Amino acid sequence: MNTQDVIDIIDFKERKLKLRVELTSGIISLIIVLVFGTILELNGFSRLLILIVVALLVFPGLILHEGSHYLFQWFFSKEKPYFGFKFPFPFSALSPSSSITRNQAILCALAPVFIVTTILVIPVLFVPLLFKILLLAWISIELATCYGDFYLTYRLLKNPSNCLLKNVSNSNVLFIPNS
Repeated sequence: MNTQDVIDIIDFKERKLKLRVELTSGIISLIIVLVFGTILELNGFSRLLILIVVALLVFPGLILHEGSHYLFQWFFSKEKPYFGFKFPFPFSALSPSSSITRNQAILCALAPVFIVTTILVIPVLFVPLLFKILLLAWISIELATCYGDFYLTYRLLKNPSNCLLKNVSNSNVLFIPNS
């Protein structure tokens, strides 16, 4: 890949972008925790039950979130992606030897929104009030943690549909393939 082929680089390791994503996700999540803590209290439950949601988000939520990225990346690239960890978050990245189309990258980025939200929304229809509140809180925080995925989608959509996405040193590099 020649440098003239590169049309955009979306690097979540870059300090300014990393801080923006972490702060935005964190602030929105904190607001959600406060709102759902209040909803719990107003319905006669302990505000501390929201800690269950935070605990669920930390381990199973991250596994579901990053796992859905991983599965879609593997499906589209036909090569095994890898999991990594860059404090404070785990991540899934394409194999450095593979690339996917811009539209496939959008589906990979939004996979947690569709998969995790669906997995959590369906039980909301059938469970008692306490579990509805906790699941809705979990869904809301999950969506807040998708801020980076939404940002990536926004940046991908600003580029032509015929471009490809590649992982270069854990950065998302968009390029136009040579004809």
